Amino acid sequence: MRGWVIGLLCAVVAAVVLAALLIVAATSSDTTVLELDVGDCFMIELESDSADIDTVDVLDCNDPHDAEVVFVGTLNSGTNRPYPIEAEMFAEIDRACAVVGDDLIEEFGLLPIAPNETSWEPFQGRFLCVAIPFGGEQVTRSLVASGRISDPAADNLPNRQGD
Repeated sequence: MRGWVIGLLCAVVAAVVLAALLIVAATSSDTTVLELDVGDCFMIELESDSADIDTVDVLDCNDPHDAEVVFVGTLNSGTNRPYPIEAEMFAEIDRACAVVGDDLIEEFGLLPIAPNETSWEPFQGRFLCVAIPFGGEQVTRSLVASGRISDPAADNLPNRQGD
């Protein structure tokens, strides 16, 4: 009888631990930054000793946040382009972000988020243009949902996502 009770208690404890792990996994919102889409809002938290942003917690744009994706593009949609020289890649991304940023220039800066060499091929050279309010303030609205971002002409941008 005693062995049966101990076995039952172990099963219950294991079930509770498993349920707790599933709840944590289901509520964790860490997203790889290159998986973000236009209109996703988040807080920028740089890795401790670098300027890399690997994962973010996606927030409701009505909650305080300091970054919103305003454009997503690709530089390697055919997956046959070798990883470019970083200065050239950032120049391409900056041109794309500048077109989108015309509507935001007085209140927001644009942060280009580029793939590194490891993520280049799997993400097809995916890059983001992220709006960040000047002065380090947080906002509680979506630039995309409010219509503050106009749809730039497709011929001004490299390989627009979704085209």
